[in-house]
Amino acid sequence: LDEYYVEGIQTNLSFFKTILRYPDFLEGRLDTGLIDRLLSWEQHIEELSGAPASHLSREALEAGRLKAAALAAALFATGQQRVRQQNGQPATAPDSRWKLEGRRHLLRQWPLERK
Repeated sequence: LDEYYVEGIQTNLSFFKTILRYPDFLEGRLDTGLIDRLLSWEQHIEELSGAPASHLSREALEAGRLKAAALAAALFATGQQRVRQQNGQPATAPDSRWKLEGRRHLLRQWPLERK
């Protein structure tokens, strides 16, 4: 995650970095209760915002909840990949030709840097 650089939009990379340090995550306690613990755990909200939770605006607290929902979606997707692998299916669906062509188009737009 430290290798990402995103410009122009707000990301939730700092939230995911915090999740990677979260004891329940590190110990593999990944269940639906994880999201509830995150939502009610002011300590993590403070770490994400850099301010005491009592000083955060309603918008900042809502942003924390949205980040927790994003984590839930990521955990769900990871679980789905494991189920597919256990059933002998590919872990991920192959990329569509539309997506691949879109990526190629974007890559052709950027000039190569020569050193």
